[in-house]
Parts: sequence; structure tokens; C-alpha cells
Amino acid sequence: MGLIYIIITFLFFLILYVVIQSAINNSELTETLKQLNQKLEKSGLIQEESRKRKNIF
Repeated sequence: MGLIYIIITFLFFLILYVVIQSAINNSELTETLKQLNQKLEKSGLIQEESRKRKNIF
């Protein structure tokens, strides 16, 4: 019976780790995309598309 609890606890923490790691990776990716978008806006390559998006929201 104790072995079952250990396995369930291990799986719980493994799943928790994977979910948290995924969230961290997504937030880093989002930040990188924001920085890239800002650099492209400064260069003038996507000014019109950016204006369209800002008007929608």
C-alpha cells in the first residue's frame, strides 16, 4: 500500500514539474516575441500591421 502512495506522489510532482516548466518556457518565449516585435516596429518593417492590431484591441 505504501508503494502505491509513493508512486502516486512521484507522478503528481512529475506532472507538476512539467506544467510549471512549460509555463516558464511559454513566458520566456512570449517575452522574446515582444522584444522581437518592438525591434521590428523600430525598423519600420511592421508598422502598419502593428497599428491595425492596436486598433482592434
